[in-house]
Amino acid sequence: RATLSAVYGATVLYWLGDETPDMGATRAFLERRIDGVMQFEKLKGRLRAIPGVSTLTGLAAGWIRAPGPRTAPGGTGRPPRPAPG
Repeated sequence: RATLSAVYGATVLYWLGDETPDMGATRAFLERRIDGVMQFEKLKGRLRAIPGVSTLTGLAAGWIRAPGPRTAPGGTGRPPRPAPG
């Protein structure tokens, strides 16, 4: 989703300044962005085939994952307080 958001945002910004007929420059820009994303995805696929790479990527990107059930609402990183009573 993050990759798609980046491509979408960049394309919109490019489109706002495009004065070519039929937005030809924007279409070409979008094609280049999609080609770049596809090349990156192919590289990721090849890397995943290497033993141990998934462990390394999990360690490197582990901080990106959503907070687990032990995190308080709002993402403070602290466990939720017990209910009074």
